[in-house]
Amino acid sequence: LPKDKTILLFFGMIKKVKGLEILLESLKEVVTKNPNVVLLIAGIPWENDFSMYQQIIDDNNLSKNVLLHIKFIADEDVEHYYCASDLVVLPYKKIYQSGVLMMTLSYERPALVSDLPPLKEVIKDNENGFLFKSENTSDLSIKLNQILSDRENMERVRLNGNALINTKFGWDEIGRLTKKAYQTI
Repeated sequence: LPKDKTILLFFGMIKKVKGLEILLESLKEVVTKNPNVVLLIAGIPWENDFSMYQQIIDDNNLSKNVLLHIKFIADEDVEHYYCASDLVVLPYKKIYQSGVLMMTLSYERPALVSDLPPLKEVIKDNENGFLFKSENTSDLSIKLNQILSDRENMERVRLNGNALINTKFGWDEIGRLTKKAYQTI
């Protein structure tokens, strides 16, 4: 992976509900203002193939700004993807919960996520992560450009996200809540 580039990460199974096409469509506006940006797509398609996404990449001349690792990512390699990224983007269209979001925060990476209710339960915009209007490519590209233009703020948000995962979602807190639930039985 290039060390001299800003790496956006889309990680996990590539499902239609995860909105990769929204991220790819917004990327053309982002690279105009931030040509040093590379989107790393790491995961395997699930119940679809990658051709529709490749078409967006080709139609918008994004191949030099997109790194494709379209494969199963072994557990021992996961940390390398997160640690190499500057920002993890979850452009989900529908979600009930997100392991990718929790992993992002635990690997101390900032996250930009759709403003869906399950994600807003975890992320407070510009506090411990970033939100954009779900399925809105224009809002996503505006948010990406804002985030990338203020590295100091991105670092502050990253630290707050990590603090959140280590307190509210840490094992001590989960254990306390589990014990409390059992005590009510």
